Amino acid sequence: DGVFCYKFHTGYTKAHLEKATRMVAFDMDGCVIKVKSGKKFASPGDYTTDWTFWDTSVVPMMRKLYDEGAYLVFISNQNGVGQGKVKWQQVDEKMRAIMASLGFPIDFICSTGTNQFRKPCIAAWQYMQMHRAPNAVQEQSLYVGDAAGRVHPAAGPRAGRPRSKGRPAPGKAPGPTR
Repeated sequence: DGVFCYKFHTGYTKAHLEKATRMVAFDMDGCVIKVKSGKKFASPGDYTTDWTFWDTSVVPMMRKLYDEGAYLVFISNQNGVGQGKVKWQQVDEKMRAIMASLGFPIDFICSTGTNQFRKPCIAAWQYMQMHRAPNAVQEQSLYVGDAAGRVHPAAGPRAGRPRSKGRPAPGKAPGPTR
């Protein structure tokens, strides 16, 4: 089933976390970063260095959200770890490099297999909100993902909101619940 791993950024202050009324979660691969070599996935030998930001607008946009007081977190599926293709140490090294390149705090949580922490399930969102952004208001919070290149029929009013398996009935509040 895999496990979930997380890395709390030491740069977050207690005051920032307590004041954050907005949680913004990002998918990492294909959303914030992309494979620099153009391959679908970085090869294990280049895993920690074969990345670049998806676009030049990514870092300034994320910085603006942080400066406005939002709590930022990466929520990522890292099946390569669970399948033995990539070592956790490589993921950790890559995350350290991305965090350093951003220049502001962001936390990281990932699933390494098929469990309730794997996207599109919402357990990772709920865990990080409970432990890091308890005052985040759902209606002000959002998830930014790449949908793995899929066009999703639920785009539109639900776009950018975390989803559990399946689609909620029309009229249900967007985002996860506690």
